[in-house]
Amino acid sequence: MVVLLRPPHLVVINLGDSRCYLNDKKMWLQIKNHSGVDEKLEANQPQSQPVDNQDDPEATVVPSDPAYEELIGKLLCTTRDHRPTDTREYDAVYDRGGMVDGDRVSGIISVSRALGDGALAMWLGHEPEVTTYLWQGGDGDICMVLGCDGIWEGMSGAAAMKIALNVRKEENMTDASRADKAAEQLITAASDGESMDNLTVIVAYMNGYKTI
Repeated sequence: MVVLLRPPHLVVINLGDSRCYLNDKKMWLQIKNHSGVDEKLEANQPQSQPVDNQDDPEATVVPSDPAYEELIGKLLCTTRDHRPTDTREYDAVYDRGGMVDGDRVSGIISVSRALGDGALAMWLGHEPEVTTYLWQGGDGDICMVLGCDGIWEGMSGAAAMKIALNVRKEENMTDASRADKAAEQLITAASDGESMDNLTVIVAYMNGYKTI
């Protein structure tokens, strides 16, 4: 995944199942998307990855926490997982001569696009999805959490953002130090959530956007 900060635009380039979350969807308007699949399907491209708390273990502990529910409602996932269970991705796999067994390409890999995976490369897509957002203004701080698939196997986007925003409140630290601390806590939390995949995460804090 690559995220380009070009105020007033933010460009997200993604391939596979890494995700990028922003803390307030009201600040952003999606203005362009190139899905990387057959352009005749572009009109049905979803605006973003659905955000919910159904797979969030913390939501079962604090289901009536108003602050947590508000966070879920504000969250924006700027990426879409490229899974062979998605109709467009499924069709693309078969167009390449591959097959889907259950929810995996050739019964092996759970993503329909990837770099590497040489044995399956001929059946996987290698073109990224590129989505451009326009900053809508606002005085609120921006928090961005980027993580690979292992992070999201161990926690939801809302749970990850909650950790990042709580660390942001800590005093006597620079934003860089806070971001490092938040990333460490996210890796620990995902590991405690029994994620068995690789764990890589980046947290970024921004005071507004035009000044970047």
